[in-house]
Amino acid sequence: MDNIKYPIGHFEVTEEISKNELNQWIDEITVFPTLLNEVVGNLNEEEQKLTYREGAWTIKQLVHHIADGQINYYTRIKLALTEDIPIIKPFEENEWAHWWIQRFHYLHLLK
Repeated sequence: MDNIKYPIGHFEVTEEISKNELNQWIDEITVFPTLLNEVVGNLNEEEQKLTYREGAWTIKQLVHHIADGQINYYTRIKLALTEDIPIIKPFEENEWAHWWIQRFHYLHLLK
């Protein structure tokens, strides 16, 4: 089940991050929107509902999750850099994914 649930493996925390790794990650983040658009930008409504395994999020939910995550990370970093004692409040991602997907759409913004 782990191979299906985590097809690229579990996240591993790195003790030290090199400048090269950091630059590589920044480069990956920079090109990611273009790559994502190439993969999902022309999917129709039915294709957006596909999952890679039973019980997993749909393609549409994953796109929403990615965009929402980036917005949250940006805000959290701003708070961490500008507040003396920043409080990072988590939220239930699964609940948000199901609520949000029923009301709004991001995929059309990628075109």
